[in-house]
Amino acid sequence: MLQPTRNTIKNEFIDGGTTNYTFQNRDFITNRLRKNSIKAHEFGDRKSRYHHRSKSVNSSISYSSCPQSPAVEFLSGMAEMKNTSFSFQKGEIVEGYVIGEVIGTGAFSEVREAFTQLPADDKDSNMSVKVALKVVQKADETSMNIFEKEINIWKTLDHPNILPLIEILVTEETKIAVSPAAAKGNFLQFLMKNGALSDDNVLKDVIYQLTDAILYLHEDANVAHRDIKLENILVDFDYHIWLCDFGLSESLALCSSEKICLASGSLAYSPPEEVSLSSHRLSIDGNVFDRLKASDVWSLGVVFYALATGNLPFSDSFPPRLQLSIISGKYKPFPESFQNSSLKELISSILTTDYRKRPTISQVKKLPYFNAQ
Repeated sequence: MLQPTRNTIKNEFIDGGTTNYTFQNRDFITNRLRKNSIKAHEFGDRKSRYHHRSKSVNSSISYSSCPQSPAVEFLSGMAEMKNTSFSFQKGEIVEGYVIGEVIGTGAFSEVREAFTQLPADDKDSNMSVKVALKVVQKADETSMNIFEKEINIWKTLDHPNILPLIEILVTEETKIAVSPAAAKGNFLQFLMKNGALSDDNVLKDVIYQLTDAILYLHEDANVAHRDIKLENILVDFDYHIWLCDFGLSESLALCSSEKICLASGSLAYSPPEEVSLSSHRLSIDGNVFDRLKASDVWSLGVVFYALATGNLPFSDSFPPRLQLSIISGKYKPFPESFQNSSLKELISSILTTDYRKRPTISQVKKLPYFNAQ
């Protein structure tokens, strides 16, 4: 698999500079995104090419049309934050990118699809490729602090199943992170449209990719993701997956003296120790960081269950009842038709309520499911 080239970021971005910086060189766009391209001569100029494309986008599932998980969505330390109104219009050109539909919204950002041409010296320079722009308003100091922390972590990551950061764009009012656009959206959208992954080979391949991504984060990068869920797992061609969104992540190398709230992410994916101690704030040390990584493993188990069955193991429209079911660890029984005993064992081992007895990600990789032929 093609590995993008990573350039060194300049400190001026974090210090509030106005220059754009490239993390991945344009060869990455040229090669990795070539499949997701549109022949320019079919649509004429850049603006008309966008409008032609937007017709097909409108007919597909969009993030905003997908219901949220049955859990109450909450973000640690962001209770008072509101979605910001963004000024970009469809068809507008920003730093060489033609702005498209809104494909995601968060507590402090908006994600837009966008299109750009391949370099002029490329043999397929008449193609337009689709990317994703994560947009944050400079005027919102809280949002900018979170965004800059995310970029500080994201820019250090380099793994085939971690969403690549292509470049940072800086406009008068916004800062924008540019990344590839996944051909099939996120896994929440995918499962709603297609149901569970019924092909055992595909399911195992996706589980392998996700496990490798978390193993890389925990063991090599010393990063706890803290918001692993279907919406943050993107599906590209041939079931290649990308883990994305590091807005709540913590890095052991970059952690400050500031205390963090143990609870983060979405309730339906949260482990018992976070649900029962949601208001506790602790400084990060080795022990606390191990606890954060254990939370990631639990969330990964929830995702595995959802991929295999098409449903979340813990779901209830009444949050207090959902919390009790998570604390008890009593998840929904597998459907009678589901006969993969080694995967059942894997998920059961991961969904251990005591985080001190829960397997680490390296121990997960040693369970029978990963050794079965």
